[in-house]
Amino acid sequence: MIVFVLFTEFFDKYIKAHDIFSSSLEILDEMRPIRMIEQANQKAMITAYVGAQLDICEAFGISVPAGCVPTYKLIENKIKGRA
Repeated sequence: MIVFVLFTEFFDKYIKAHDIFSSSLEILDEMRPIRMIEQANQKAMITAYVGAQLDICEAFGISVPAGCVPTYKLIENKIKGRA
């Protein structure tokens, strides 16, 4: 409950976030899919931030952690003989 109250106060301070999201619960729902994956004998990995998660970081002035920036590229699938 305390965390929710602090988060709500933090949310209210930033008008830019209000323009993008309608409520603090919407922000929390968007950030929930971020996971930390730990495997034996390997370095821990955090899933990449995508879509609205990047918008949330920008709105609150939070830098995306190293290794969590999306590194994928859109690959166009061209079929031979078609434009």
